Amino acid sequence: MLAAIDVWASGTAASAAQVARHLAVNVTPRALGSDELPPGLSLAGYQFMSYTPRAAVIEVVFDVYDKGDVEVTTPMVWVPRLADWRLDVPASGSVSSSVVDSSLAGYVAWRLS
Repeated sequence: MLAAIDVWASGTAASAAQVARHLAVNVTPRALGSDELPPGLSLAGYQFMSYTPRAAVIEVVFDVYDKGDVEVTTPMVWVPRLADWRLDVPASGSVSSSVVDSSLAGYVAWRLS
């Protein structure tokens, strides 16, 4: 779970291309664009959708300054030679996201009080 959050947190300090090069696998040329995450982004919560010792899918929720709470589907894969979890970039080159209810029902909340 922390590795999935680290992928997105790193995106606030580096370009999407830099993050993809260092924290992802199966990176397509499309994923190496220069888009950056919007300013005003903060972690709001997370939820495990699936988990095995080799792969996990985690919904990471961010409070986005102009959109409310947005979940980002974060597929992760264990890379044995690195002994680390990495973002498993889908064949489309992008992950899915959607706005969620601000109550975060079903998520583990991660907000400053």
